[in-house]
Amino acid sequence: MMILLLCILLYSVSSLNIRIDGDNGIDSNECLTEQPQSSCQSLKYVADTINNTGNLTIEIISPTLSLQGSVIFTDINGLTINGQGTIISCSNGSMLYGNSGIVVNNCSNAALIGFTIKHCGLLYKNNRYYGHQSVLFYNCRKFNISKVNFFDNNGYGLVLYDNSGGSVSQNVFENNGIKHSRADKSYVTGGGLYVLQYTPYYRSISTNTIEIANNQFINNSATTIGGALYVEVDYCANLLSYITVSNFIGNRAGTAGGAIGFKIHKIDYIYNGTITFAFRSFLSNCNIINNKAKFGGGVAIQLAHYDSKHDITDEKEFLFIFCNFTGNQALVSSAVDINGRSQKVYQCLKTVIKFQYCYFTENIAGIDNNQQELRGKLFKATLYATDAFVYLVTEISFANNTGTALYAVNSRVHISHHASIRFFNNTGDQGGAIFLADDSAIDFVGPNEEPLINISNNKALVGGGIYIRSLINLHEGTCFFFQSQNVRFQFSNNNATSGFGHDIFASTLQDCIQLYGGNVSTIFTPSKMGKFEFSSRTPPPVATAPVNLSINEKELVPYPGIPYNVTITQKDEFDNNVTNLQLFPLSATLQNVHKSSLKIDIAYSIADSFIIVFKGTVGDNATLLLQTTEYSARKLINIRLYHCPPGYMFQIDTCQCNSNYYYGISGRLEDYAAVIDGGLWAGYIGDKFATADSIGGGLRLEVDHCANLFLFIATSNFIGNTAGTSGGAIGIILHKVHC
Repeated sequence: MMILLLCILLYSVSSLNIRIDGDNGIDSNECLTEQPQSSCQSLKYVADTINNTGNLTIEIISPTLSLQGSVIFTDINGLTINGQGTIISCSNGSMLYGNSGIVVNNCSNAALIGFTIKHCGLLYKNNRYYGHQSVLFYNCRKFNISKVNFFDNNGYGLVLYDNSGGSVSQNVFENNGIKHSRADKSYVTGGGLYVLQYTPYYRSISTNTIEIANNQFINNSATTIGGALYVEVDYCANLLSYITVSNFIGNRAGTAGGAIGFKIHKIDYIYNGTITFAFRSFLSNCNIINNKAKFGGGVAIQLAHYDSKHDITDEKEFLFIFCNFTGNQALVSSAVDINGRSQKVYQCLKTVIKFQYCYFTENIAGIDNNQQELRGKLFKATLYATDAFVYLVTEISFANNTGTALYAVNSRVHISHHASIRFFNNTGDQGGAIFLADDSAIDFVGPNEEPLINISNNKALVGGGIYIRSLINLHEGTCFFFQSQNVRFQFSNNNATSGFGHDIFASTLQDCIQLYGGNVSTIFTPSKMGKFEFSSRTPPPVATAPVNLSINEKELVPYPGIPYNVTITQKDEFDNNVTNLQLFPLSATLQNVHKSSLKIDIAYSIADSFIIVFKGTVGDNATLLLQTTEYSARKLINIRLYHCPPGYMFQIDTCQCNSNYYYGISGRLEDYAAVIDGGLWAGYIGDKFATADSIGGGLRLEVDHCANLFLFIATSNFIGNTAGTSGGAIGIILHKVHC
C-alpha cells in the first residue's frame, strides 16, 4: 500500500525536492514524501526508488556523505543534485577506493552542482565503453556540471558518453587516475575528464555543442592517452567542443597527450550521399604547463585517414587561440603531437589545426631516452605534425625549447599574410627552429602584407635554423617555401655545430630553382623565393647535401683483403666543402665485374676516411661506384687488385701475413703494417723487398734469389767481425722463389 501511495504521489506532483543528510537522515518513504521535515540518508536509496519522472531536485545538507554501490538515475527530465559544498566519499572501511559512483542515464536538463567527490571508481560496462569513474553521464541532453571537485578517484573523474548540449564549468579535476582495477587492464585507463561521442548528429538537424570552461586539471594520469582530458569521436558526431579559460598542470599519460588527447576514428557513415563527418574543437585562453607523455607531452591529436570515393564537405578543425604551452615534457614531441603514432594511408581527413596567439616556451623533448635500442633513432620536437594541415596565424612564439620547434612530415604549414612567427633559442638535432620532410612545405596565403619570420639563436647539429629533407631525385617543382616572395626572413646567430648550414640546410635547392628560376646564387632574393636576411656570409649560412664527390687518385690499386683508405671530398650545390662521412655516409658497389672474383668484403668510414676491403685475385679489375646514402653525389673510379705487399702471401682471395718469410719480420699490426725487429734494415732494391742487419757480423743481407741485385761495397772496413756459423764479415742469403 505504501509503495502504491508513493507512486501516486510521484506522478501527481510537478516537482520533487529531497534532502540528503548523511549523518541524521533515514532512508524511508517519509524522507521522500514529507519534505522538508524528513531527510534521506543516502543518494542510492533515492536513485533506486525514483526514476522516469521530472523535476527532481536533491539537496545534500550534511558536510560529508558516504557513497556505496552504483547510484543510477534513469529517465529523469530535470534532475538537479546540489551538494552545497559537501564531501562525497566512496571509501569503505579499510578500502580507500570503493567500487562506487554516480550514473546519470538517459536524462535531460540534468545538473550537478557544488560538491567534492573522492575515492570513487565505479566499473561501468557498455558496448563501447569499459572503465572506472566517479561520475558518468550517458545519453543525456542539456546537462550542466559546475563547481564540482573530482578528487583522487580511481579511473576517470568524469565521463561524458554520447551526450549532447552541455557544459562543464568551474570544476576541479585533481589526482584522478587508475589506482587499481579488477577489469582487464588493456581496456581501462583513467584521467580527469573523458568525452566519448559515437552517436551521429546530422548538421541539418542539430549541432552537438559541449562547453568545457573555467576548469582546473591538476596532476591527473592516464595509462594511455589524455591525462587530464580525452576526447574520442567516431561516426558522424558533428561535435563542436569549446575548451576555454582552463589550466592543465602536471598531468601525465603513459603514451600520448599528457594533458589533452584527441582521437578521431575512421568513418564510413553516409547521409544523403555525403559523408557528413564534422568536428570542431576550440581551445582558448588555456595554460598547458608541466605535463608529460611519450608523444605530445601537452596535447596529442590522432586523426583518421580516409580513402572513400564519397565527398567530405563538412568542416574539420582544431583551433588553439591564446594558449600557452610551457614546460611540457615528452620522449619525442613535448608540446603538441599531431598523428605522431599513425601510419600514412591514402590521405588524411582535411583537418586544419590552427594556432593563433600561442606561445611555446621551455618544453623539453628527449626525456627518459635510456633504452639502448632507441638511442639515435628518435627525433625531438616541440610541435610535431605528420599528414596534417597546420595553420599559424597572427602571432606565434617558440622560445627556449629543447627539440626542434616546428617539425613537419608530409604536411602543409600555412602562415597567414599578417603573421609574426618567432623562433628563439631552440635546440634540435636537425634544424633548431624548423624541420620539413617528405614533401612538407610552408606556404604563405592571403594579401600582399609582409609576414615576418624571425629565426635567431637556434642550434642543431645540421641546419641551425632550418633543415629541409627532400627527395632529391624527384625534382618536380615542389619547393619547401611556396608563395613566399613577400615574406621577410630574418636570421641571426643560429649555430650548426657541424658547420653546415648555420641558417638553412636543404637536401637540395633544385626543386625551388625549378619553381622560381635562377640558380643557387640568386634563389634567396626578393625576385625569387623571398627576402632573406642571413646572419653572415662567412661561414656560408646555407648549405646543401653533397652533390659532388672527388678522390685524389685516378685509379685505386688495393691489395686483396687489406683495408684500402680512400680520401673523399664532398661538395654541395654551392661548391663548398661539406665533407663529413658521419652526416653524409657513403655506400660502395662494384660495376663491370664480369667474370672475375673481385668483391667488396666490407666498407666503413672513420672520420673523413672511407675504408674498403676488396677480395679477389691479383689483377682483377672493375669499376667502383661511391655514392652518398639518400643523396645524389656519386663517383665512378676504376680499381685493380695489386700483388701482396712484403710480409704477405696470397691465399685464395686475400693477402695473409707470413711472419717467417723474411728475416726479422715477426708479425703485423692491426693496420696490417709489418713488425720489423730492432736493428734491422728493410727496404726495396728495385721493386723487390729486402732486409739486412749488422748485428753479430758485419753485414747480413737477405733477398730473393731473383732480386736482380747488384751489390757494390766500397770504401768500407770490416774489422774483428765474428759469426757463429758463417759470414763473419759479410753474409748473403738468397731465397729460392719463382720469379
